[in-house]
Amino acid sequence: YQRRVRGATLSSPLLPSSMSKRTCCGSCEGCWRCCCLPFFVCGSICKVFCCCCCHNPVHPSWNRRFESSVATLRTAANNISQDVGVMRMFADTSVPTWLPFIPGEVQHADLQFGGNLKGEVVFAQNKGAPSFSVETPSSDKFILYFHGGAFCLCNPSTHRGLLYELVSRTKVTIVAPDYRRPPESPHPTPLEDCVAAYHWLSARVDPSNILLGGDSAGGGMIVLVLAELKKQKAPMPAGSILLSPWVDLAEDYSVGSWQENKHLDYLPVDLAAQFAQAFAGEHDLASVSAVNMDLEEMPPMLIEYGEAECLYDQITEFATKAEASGVKVEANVAPGMVHVFHLFVFSEMPAIEESFQRICDFVHQLWPSESPPESYGATDTEHSEVDSGAVDYAATRV
Repeated sequence: YQRRVRGATLSSPLLPSSMSKRTCCGSCEGCWRCCCLPFFVCGSICKVFCCCCCHNPVHPSWNRRFESSVATLRTAANNISQDVGVMRMFADTSVPTWLPFIPGEVQHADLQFGGNLKGEVVFAQNKGAPSFSVETPSSDKFILYFHGGAFCLCNPSTHRGLLYELVSRTKVTIVAPDYRRPPESPHPTPLEDCVAAYHWLSARVDPSNILLGGDSAGGGMIVLVLAELKKQKAPMPAGSILLSPWVDLAEDYSVGSWQENKHLDYLPVDLAAQFAQAFAGEHDLASVSAVNMDLEEMPPMLIEYGEAECLYDQITEFATKAEASGVKVEANVAPGMVHVFHLFVFSEMPAIEESFQRICDFVHQLWPSESPPESYGATDTEHSEVDSGAVDYAATRV
């Protein structure tokens, strides 16, 4: 199928016609989906909060707050029109940019990278907004964060809940570029924006004081940026944090974890295929997939992903390849968790708290001169047990 959005054509040749179930918003079905979507979402939430005799948790480890949040996303993703303009209307505007549960000691400000590239900087109030100067490079530590959203959706403001949480816990300032998105700007435009953001920051901060971070498509973008920096023989950052990275755009959607976990995760198969093709544009999908990049000599990586997510197989394969290429990899599988489960920190699931603690530990290990981050979630004993088992990223799922 093909759909035209703001002058850009989207297609999904990877997806069998039997798996295509949507029409554009201009059709009767598309209008029906848009009008009824709020009722579908409310219905899914009500189902979760029914009494125990009427409803059992989809996964035994989930509490109702987590399950209702995942059910909301799953219902919305599986029923929304495939029109990218409509999806952006929901994803870019309906996701609150201010939430009552985000850390109050953190602030954000707009940031101009140069040219037309803009973004946000998220920082602790007690530190104040950072100043960036080529003449006087900052000695502070920074995370350059690439937001997820299947390349086509979302922006730094939709990810403020996650970014605020990372800043609050790691005590590290985050810089997040608002890179151009497909289908209007397919590969290599988003990559060029992210590389430009890194060069802008590394001209004002020593690269050894920079970490790359990203979730989903932004996690895959990290690897593309590192591969490009290696081609340019540019200084590498200190390391990278990949949260449920989308690393294989050419993966077979009809087998493996895409099918095994589709009843748990909220990622829709048909939209994933559509967005992958939109990002690749005229390029071969495999050639723009992070898993196929030359990973040798890349800096240390922390990979956090869920046991119950559709990308489980490809992330496990990527972690194995990276380690075989000589990269120092710490890959952790969070039991029962879905794609980018860090977004649901408000649900107070132990697996999420443990993952955030590992992120804090990774940051402190790379920058030992910094004050150790506070412990979140697990006790020292529990955390030790999590760490000892988490490195086995190829372990069989329970």
